[in-house]
Amino acid sequence: MQTHVNAADQTRQAATSRSRPAPWLEGRRLYFIGGCELTYVKEYFEARGAVTYHTFDHQRPSDPFTETADPDSPLWAFAPDYVVLAQVQVASGLFHRLQWAGPSLDRSEQEADLDAIVGSFGVAADAVHARLAVPVVLMTHPIVHRPTYGLLEQRSLGETLSLAELIRRYELAVYDMARERDDTYVLDLGLALADDGVASGLRGATELLGEHLTREGGAAVAARLERLLWALDGRSRKIKCAVFDLDNTLWSGVLREDGVEGVQVRTVTLRAMKYLAARGVLLALCSKNDPVEAELLPGLLGADLHGAIVSAVLSWDPKSQGLRQIAEELNIGLDSLAFFDDNPRERAEVEMNAPEVLVLSDADILSSLTMPEFEPGPTITGEAQRRAEQYREQAARKRAERSLAGGDHDQADAFLHSLELRLELRPVQPAELARVAELLERTNQLNATTRRTSFAELRAAIDRGEVAVHIANLEDRFGDYGLIGAAVVRLDGEWLDLEEFALSCRAMGRGVEQAMSRYLVEQLPDGAGGLRLEFRETPRNGQLRKILGEIGFVGRPSGEAEELTLDWRSSVAVPNWLSIDPTPTRTPLPGLGEGLTVGLGKDFGEGMPP
Repeated sequence: MQTHVNAADQTRQAATSRSRPAPWLEGRRLYFIGGCELTYVKEYFEARGAVTYHTFDHQRPSDPFTETADPDSPLWAFAPDYVVLAQVQVASGLFHRLQWAGPSLDRSEQEADLDAIVGSFGVAADAVHARLAVPVVLMTHPIVHRPTYGLLEQRSLGETLSLAELIRRYELAVYDMARERDDTYVLDLGLALADDGVASGLRGATELLGEHLTREGGAAVAARLERLLWALDGRSRKIKCAVFDLDNTLWSGVLREDGVEGVQVRTVTLRAMKYLAARGVLLALCSKNDPVEAELLPGLLGADLHGAIVSAVLSWDPKSQGLRQIAEELNIGLDSLAFFDDNPRERAEVEMNAPEVLVLSDADILSSLTMPEFEPGPTITGEAQRRAEQYREQAARKRAERSLAGGDHDQADAFLHSLELRLELRPVQPAELARVAELLERTNQLNATTRRTSFAELRAAIDRGEVAVHIANLEDRFGDYGLIGAAVVRLDGEWLDLEEFALSCRAMGRGVEQAMSRYLVEQLPDGAGGLRLEFRETPRNGQLRKILGEIGFVGRPSGEAEELTLDWRSSVAVPNWLSIDPTPTRTPLPGLGEGLTVGLGKDFGEGMPP
């Protein structure tokens, strides 16, 4: 069983966890620009399996502006996955100046210094982004609040900014600066140290403003940084659906014995569930209860929270069986589920019979908000905000399919026709790039290359004219699937390389893979050889490899991957239950060869099976 603890315990246990390797961090490369305040943070990540470079250890500048301005900096050859910037050595002068010369300082002088220091921080972030398509993390300033002029200094200093005001303005300016830049994030030391207290995390006993981390404080900051990087990393485990028991989990008491009047709903627990839903995590229920009790749930949970529940299994079957039913209904893997239950026996049954599921107790519901597995990606897209609605539609499709298809091929075909599927294939619009990056990050079952291109990498490659992105939008009579397919393509000689090819699991079995392949073949310029991609097999994407083989892709070994090619002369059959938008777009693809256009040709769909 994977054990989780609350936020305060996470902070206290961070020091002991630093010696444990973390498989997801092995080989990740972190470049730290800063002084000795980053020493313990760096050591934490080294012990967790990451490869690090700390400028302080190599007698390099501790000022991010100076280090990133150097064209010969080791940063550029290090090829980092993440860059962490700390401005402590420079910004400390701003705060110490107030300590020694407070009454004589002019407020406009303080504000000018503040603008200059934060501005240089922004220049350093820009320098990194100009040469590297990687996330940049900005660390705020560590400080113990010991104002020279006492707690009332805001009044005694007149117009001069007090120490508390100055540090808060600095931190807010760093947040504003990060907001203005893509792929730039803030590591807030005050929040990282809040659970155990700033005083224990900084050297407050031996330094006036305590601007150096203790080993314990370094571990707490590093643990928060690891959680931030986990959220950014498309390869880390992300929970797609949180499943909750009912009795003694969402309320105190047993519903079938105590009745609605006899149970006490745990309001804080329901609020935590709403927070998870706001992040795009799906909510489901799995409880040993009579199915008829489902009628009481809207009154107990409230209409808004009950409306966010995408699936509910109330039965007397083993919980592991119910979880499998939910995963099948939503068409997601068991390892995308987290299950919360107060009963240790029920948790043990799930651990034994559905070991892929993340099993947690009812006490973990609130602390799940600080667990890395429940962190959303860097952008919560409109698609994520309506994800619950889309999965409720998916569950309705599954129920309709079971009632109509019954395992018979002809009936299954009739069901697909009854869906009235409508597919749109076209080039991506700028506002949709965040959703494309989210799709590439979250998709496991129908992801061919598993490269997980980030939003920043995607936009940078498009801006350089190196790649183009095509998307697929799907809808049917039950509702809009949304943007469910993406292909990132690059023209390499006579081949159109699919750098990324991924589809949402909600599109599985609908023929979208065939339609996108045919669409891309029809966009090939004269003399092209065809489509090409490197298929990287995982335990989850075997079905996609089978589908690609049926489409006509031919494979051959290529290092750790398999090179799949689809000849330009291939005639890809698209199922006739899929209605394709026939309107050609005719928008040139930048950097991919003259004459290559996107959109659907007028003859798209000819030759499809009747």
